[in-house]
Amino acid sequence: MSFPILWALKAAPVADANERLILIALAEAARSDGTGAVLSRKQVAAVALVDVKTVQRRLGQLRQRGLIAEGDQREVIHLPEQSRPKAYDLLIPYSAFPDIGQVNAEREARGEEPLTPDMRPDLPDAPAKRRRRDLGTVLGPQRQRTGISEALRQFVYERDGYRCVRCGAPDDLTLDHIHPWVLGGVNSEENLRTLCRPCNSSKNATIEGPEVTA
Repeated sequence: MSFPILWALKAAPVADANERLILIALAEAARSDGTGAVLSRKQVAAVALVDVKTVQRRLGQLRQRGLIAEGDQREVIHLPEQSRPKAYDLLIPYSAFPDIGQVNAEREARGEEPLTPDMRPDLPDAPAKRRRRDLGTVLGPQRQRTGISEALRQFVYERDGYRCVRCGAPDDLTLDHIHPWVLGGVNSEENLRTLCRPCNSSKNATIEGPEVTA
């Protein structure tokens, strides 16, 4: 495994898994000094398992934070212009290379100047993960459930003929909120109906119109 891949996998200050996978995809195509990574956005997306728009957005963020830069575009000049990808350089810090002498020897063989600490300074830490604003909070208003009075209960049962208004069953009857309590429904004769327990259980917290059986 090349050092650029190891750096992208373990040491690069990325913000999340998407950035790491995109960086790994570029590292696979880069030389030992991190330069010359030539991949289309579609190829990067296939490796990182994200869509092309995500690749485009994340490449911009990686450039902005100094992890990558546009490389020597002469690397791709031989490719058709309409489908020509960009060449990128991974800006691996000088201090991160375990064998900078070997890396610079390879650069010298290509006619390039050796890397120096000024050319490849250390990178800032990864940005702090944003905390979800709703994390740890309860969404929606909290309501204290109040009981249904016995008088109201008997009124609804009598109105519905002591039968489930869905299936007509006369046994195991319960009261159901047509507009569910958890969604803001109230204890009123207009919002209550008689359902057998199986029908009430199958309804869950959904809003239905009153279905009165004959």
